[in-house]
Amino acid sequence: IPREDLVHARVRFPDHPPAAVRVYGPDGVEVPSQVTGVTDDALDLIFIARMPPVGWSVFAVYATESPCTIDTGLRASQGALENRRYRIEIDRQTGRIRSIFDKQLETELLDAPHELQLLDDAPRDWAAWEIDYDDVMAPPRARVGGPVRVRVVENGPALVALETEREQDGSTFTERISLAARGAGDRVGIDLEIDWRTPGTLLKAAFDFAGAGDSATYDLGLGTIARGVNRPELYEVPAQRWAQLSAAGGARGVALLSDSRYGWDHPTPQMLRLTLLHTPVVNERWGWIEDQATQDLGRHRLGYAIYSHTGDWRAGAVGWVADRMNQPLLAFQPPRHAGALGRSFCFVQVETIGGGSTGAPVQTDHCARGVREEPRRPDGPHLAHAPPIRPGALPAVAVRAIKRAEESDELIVRLQELHGDAPVQIALHFPTPVRAVREVNGAEERLAEHHPALYASVTGTRTQLCDDGSVRAVLGPYQPKSLAIELAPPTHPGQPPAAKPLGLHYDLDGISADAQPADGDFDGRGHTLSSELLPRTIFCAGVPFITGPREPGAANLLTCQGQAIDLPREGFDQLYLLAASADGDRHTRFAIEIEDAAGRRGTELSSHWIQDYAEPVGQWDSRISGRQLIHDPQRIVPAYVKPERVAWVGTHRHDAEGENEAYQFTYLFLHRIALPDGAWRLRLPVDPKLRIAAATLARNAGAALRAAQPLFDRTERTSVRIETPWLDFVDQTDVILRSPNRGAQIHYTLDGSLPTESSPRYAEPIHLTETTTVRARALAKGLEEEFVATATFTRRQPRAAVRALNGRVGLRCHYYEGTWDALPDFSALTPQRSEIVSHVALPAFARAERMGLVFEGYLHVPARGLYTLHLWSDDGSALYLGESRLIDNDGLHGNREKWAHVALEAGAHPVRIEFFQNLGGVALDLRIEGPQFELQPVPEAWWLHGERAR
Repeated sequence: IPREDLVHARVRFPDHPPAAVRVYGPDGVEVPSQVTGVTDDALDLIFIARMPPVGWSVFAVYATESPCTIDTGLRASQGALENRRYRIEIDRQTGRIRSIFDKQLETELLDAPHELQLLDDAPRDWAAWEIDYDDVMAPPRARVGGPVRVRVVENGPALVALETEREQDGSTFTERISLAARGAGDRVGIDLEIDWRTPGTLLKAAFDFAGAGDSATYDLGLGTIARGVNRPELYEVPAQRWAQLSAAGGARGVALLSDSRYGWDHPTPQMLRLTLLHTPVVNERWGWIEDQATQDLGRHRLGYAIYSHTGDWRAGAVGWVADRMNQPLLAFQPPRHAGALGRSFCFVQVETIGGGSTGAPVQTDHCARGVREEPRRPDGPHLAHAPPIRPGALPAVAVRAIKRAEESDELIVRLQELHGDAPVQIALHFPTPVRAVREVNGAEERLAEHHPALYASVTGTRTQLCDDGSVRAVLGPYQPKSLAIELAPPTHPGQPPAAKPLGLHYDLDGISADAQPADGDFDGRGHTLSSELLPRTIFCAGVPFITGPREPGAANLLTCQGQAIDLPREGFDQLYLLAASADGDRHTRFAIEIEDAAGRRGTELSSHWIQDYAEPVGQWDSRISGRQLIHDPQRIVPAYVKPERVAWVGTHRHDAEGENEAYQFTYLFLHRIALPDGAWRLRLPVDPKLRIAAATLARNAGAALRAAQPLFDRTERTSVRIETPWLDFVDQTDVILRSPNRGAQIHYTLDGSLPTESSPRYAEPIHLTETTTVRARALAKGLEEEFVATATFTRRQPRAAVRALNGRVGLRCHYYEGTWDALPDFSALTPQRSEIVSHVALPAFARAERMGLVFEGYLHVPARGLYTLHLWSDDGSALYLGESRLIDNDGLHGNREKWAHVALEAGAHPVRIEFFQNLGGVALDLRIEGPQFELQPVPEAWWLHGERAR
């Protein structure tokens, strides 16, 4: 649809940013704009853009002496915001929105202030997923309120905004309330950043809307559903981008729009609530206790908005407003050039012909200029001009996706009817005429051929190709429809990059096939990339890359050891590399050797961060550190995002034992080196940890195009990770510190004190031989540096081995029958049967329910070191080492894991495993990991039974 919305852009200047700028639209008319920040070479800018459907427009940013002075009706003070549509009042004592007045409808939207409500959250069952009715309907335990700090953070002709900062029950809430100008100002925006540290709590955003009726309408993505107020059997409702309440009689309504939260409820006729966070108290009998009881702790960014309208949700176009909120306009800054397509371009437009909730009856037997039953091939390209869509006449059909067909040069266009009340006929207009069209299913198969009965019953009427080059289609209520469309050639085709893949002298085998997964070594630890996942030719940024050979033993990667790569002088201006590091993110420089027309030679350096091939490229706040779950919210590891462009991703890798490591993601990254005139040779850095998989020369006019805003979340805090197998060790351990923040310097202490810039700087693994607390902090310019990673490493004294007389392979297994809710005192019971078994598992002679098992014997380990035992069971179990209970997995529960470390001397150690099964599912498994080996079943030869020497 055509839209008028807000644009955030960082505009770079060749020298230094000017004192002020003004922005002009494609028609040459100035639009509202304001500067929000200044860096060394750029301005952060906000402006209002009017845009065509599925298209782009060119906006010119000019340096000026004075900023934009357009009066758009925006006003801001510490207690109020206003645009031409809304007037908002803030309670200065609590920070809550106490009034939203719609000046167009001449009505107050709120009956009570907007609240962030904290409710007790103690589900009876399945705490991670379920919310109990009694908890939802109870009065809030607390409401986020004062003391509050309020400040005006934006006050210009494009946007006004207030920011409030509050604390409640240990958590911090920063809320930004905003109004935009012109068409972008049809909703009240609320952006919320939460530092969440409040366990056992459900957080909801509550709005008490004036004059609302009992029924709420919820967006389900492929339709809508109406629900009444909460009742015991139906209260928390899953929905996608919006929920809406209508006033009695349906003359007007108000909607709550969401950008990332999907749980809603309607406790009273006038109140609509959006669930924001869910950190429950967990009923321990269900297991997974630690994970669920800490979920959602950490920082969150989310947004929602209030939108009021006349009529019902269809007449008010609520879905379209929610789409605009969830699909913000994206700005790109190209080099200045003369564009053959002009200053504005629309790729596809939907025109409503008839039907729908407000349209005329659907006409299915003709197009505007006649129907052609056979595909038409026009003689030459031209632009199809569709009638402009008037504001307030938005179509009832949305284009949900446009993509290249998987197996042809057609376009796949996916449509969806939005209103759900009547068939609607539409026309689709493209920049060039449509040559052919066919209906397809989700797998892009021709619907008429693969599903003739479905085609006849669902489509009703055939999609039609018209003489004017448009396509007409009829969609029933909420119907999705996919079309494969062949377009005439474009009038001004773009030119793909001219490219020449380079042959590399590979020196490392780091790619292996499933047939020989142990062939090669990418990282010096026996891991390799999967050749089944790595294409022979990779296309990235429109540039082809040819990857190396796959034969067993063949070298297919290039390690960087100062080699020279000659560059053909054929007018190429870019060199692209597919590269990755085998040992953490590494900073390096490539040297470009240059020779000018006079024969003078020089060198230019191109600086790059080469990211690790197997580390995550980003994560949100993490509750895992050093393989341990963090309970203290203060120690949650901050989020990070690594910025390099991913050219290829593998979803598993091979290990040294020849196994597939599922979900161990691997990456190759795209690096672009701009080549100056006269470039004739590339000199690689001397860093054998860097791997180059492919290289391509290109002449690429689009290389200078850059996104003018982040295409991913930005992190504002430094992050540092303490990496080690476990926090316990025997004799010695090495601690590795890493930060994902570019250029960050890590400082650490070993005495428990806070690391500062004067503390030791990390350069290599820290070698520990005694119990030590390591604290680490990353320092980086422009980022918050408060986070300190902390871990205590404990040296364990191994348990002494014992001597087993007449030790023979196997374990004694005693079998009992009975009904228990917890492990009984088996020593007071008489076993039904006793056998020698080879491992800890459910024996074939045991019945499926109401029984118990005791395994007795010795675990004989081959070496001194730290071992980790993992015990899975359904229902309860326990593992004793000697007389001490090492693992307690007791009680009625589903199949869950408990584990424990133990330091052992080489030799035999007395072990007893107890287990009981009540009713339902049954499971029992024991595994071990230890020095020089990963998690595996306990080898049968390690189990002994016999008498213990006195």
